[in-house]
Amino acid sequence: MLAIDDKVATNAASELSADLEILSTHNIMVSLIKEGILDVREVDNIKGDWESKHKFKMKIDSFGSIEK
Repeated sequence: MLAIDDKVATNAASELSADLEILSTHNIMVSLIKEGILDVREVDNIKGDWESKHKFKMKIDSFGSIEK
């Protein structure tokens, strides 16, 4: 299993092993919500922190739109 967001690296890893499970930050955060470890508000706050302090922008406005 590999956790990565970089598209070029993801494609290269997929070519190395077809059986490799690749998780994105989005997948991990959704899993945390579904498992009840964090709620949507907490995950959205983390996302906001990443955007403002680390220049890590996700293509979703809020994890509240994710179906459980």
